[in-house]
Amino acid sequence: IYRFLEKKIDEKYSSSKIIETIRNMNLLKDSNSNFFPAYTRTDLTDILHDRFGFRTDYEILTEKNLKKIFNQVRK
Repeated sequence: IYRFLEKKIDEKYSSSKIIETIRNMNLLKDSNSNFFPAYTRTDLTDILHDRFGFRTDYEILTEKNLKKIFNQVRK
């Protein structure tokens, strides 16, 4: 999977850097089941967002929207 991601972003970053970045892309959940970003944007997070068509860095996400993103990424 990580090699696929590496290819998808034109091999600009190593798979170990991709793994580290994804692991650090944490979200916080509030009492209304909304999710907020708890990580710092980087060039790599911006590339991942652009290539896969979702934003978790500045949008407030509902649980329903987060499930859509998971399903979209699995395809």
